[in-house]
Amino acid sequence: MKKIFYSILLMIFFISCKKQAGTNIYSVIDLSVLDANGKNLLAVPAVFHQDNIQVFYVIKGKPTLISNYDVPDHGVSYFLIDSDKATKMRLTLHNDKRESQSLTLVKFGNLQTDTIRCEFHYEGSNVALTRLWINGIEKNHHETLTLVK
Repeated sequence: MKKIFYSILLMIFFISCKKQAGTNIYSVIDLSVLDANGKNLLAVPAVFHQDNIQVFYVIKGKPTLISNYDVPDHGVSYFLIDSDKATKMRLTLHNDKRESQSLTLVKFGNLQTDTIRCEFHYEGSNVALTRLWINGIEKNHHETLTLVK
């Protein structure tokens, strides 16, 4: 009798559980930063590192310096990863449902600031990057992007 009671109780528990939709946020890209000779400027000994890379989100038309640990839903604006024997930068892009396009600025040392303009698709709590331009040139955001400095 106990087995039947617990079986029924367990069935009621599983039936009453509702599947909740999760949040899927796809708003990151991988960047490779090279010099004109193809040298990786993020690899040790790195020319660019945490101390001389700045990320700005353009919010309401004004560039806002983003602390590397101040990005909602992601925690960091960027971090360096070793992938395929190359050091790359994983960058969290600015996205805002209220804007048709968003703008992220990245400054490497004293060099010219790179602009990354994006379009996103929003559905419920999901965010997906759909189009991306770096310095005015549309790029395939499904692969590692290369900046030459």
